[in-house]
Amino acid sequence: QEQQLHAALHQNLTITAGDQRITVSLDIEPDDDNPSATLSAHDESGEALAQVPVSPGFKLNRASATAWAEGGYPKPR
Repeated sequence: QEQQLHAALHQNLTITAGDQRITVSLDIEPDDDNPSATLSAHDESGEALAQVPVSPGFKLNRASATAWAEGGYPKPR
C-alpha cells in the first residue's frame, strides 16, 4: 500500500520529443492545507530542462508529456 502511494505521488515516463529522449516527472506533495505538484523534464544525461509548478490534479501521460516538451515547456493550464 505504501508503494502504491509513492507511485501515485511520484510519476515518471520517458518520451521522445524531436530527436531527444526526455524523462518527464510529476511529483505531488500531499498537504492537507496546501497540496502542490511539480512537473519537470530531464534529458538523457540527467540535465534539467524545465521545472514548473502544476495543479496536484495534473494528469501525466504520454500525450501531455509530449505536448509539454514539444511546446517548449510552458506552464500547463
